[in-house]
Amino acid sequence: MSNQSLFGHIVARFSNQQENLATESLHYILQQRSAREAFLSFVDQLAPGLNPITRFETQSGTDKSARPDMVGKDADGKPVLVVEAKFWASLTDQQPVAYINALPEDRGAILLFVAPEKRFATLWPELVRRCTEAGREIAIEAPDGGAWKIGKLTDSRTLALTSWRVLLAYLLQAAEANGELTAA
Repeated sequence: MSNQSLFGHIVARFSNQQENLATESLHYILQQRSAREAFLSFVDQLAPGLNPITRFETQSGTDKSARPDMVGKDADGKPVLVVEAKFWASLTDQQPVAYINALPEDRGAILLFVAPEKRFATLWPELVRRCTEAGREIAIEAPDGGAWKIGKLTDSRTLALTSWRVLLAYLLQAAEANGELTAA
């Protein structure tokens, strides 16, 4: 028997849309107050000073080729956070540049990829390369113990990558500390 979770086993076995299931699961978890607050605290470490996020939407957008997995919007309805769930699927032609271009320039915003740690070695260089090839300079910031990768694109736009393990452990700790068993 492997160390795979029940959810991981079912998703791998019965779904060809693993990233959509993971996104919807994260969205469900974020409906719990402590998990949502922990998630926003986590994002604030990557891109400090974002406008407060008032709602999350999944699979929103009008263009099927550039439909972010999850978007966090501020009180003005502007997307200040885009979350892209990744496992082993390739980046689409639109990722990350079209998603970055859709972020507002007049306020802080972040495009956050969440992927398995084993994928960092190939995914992060690919994200950086695509930004560079699109004429977007990226200033790489030192990662915090390998928990994430951060690249500043402008004063207001950030590209980041973290692992599912790190993010979910952070949310689990907050949910357990607040007795929110549904989120945990």
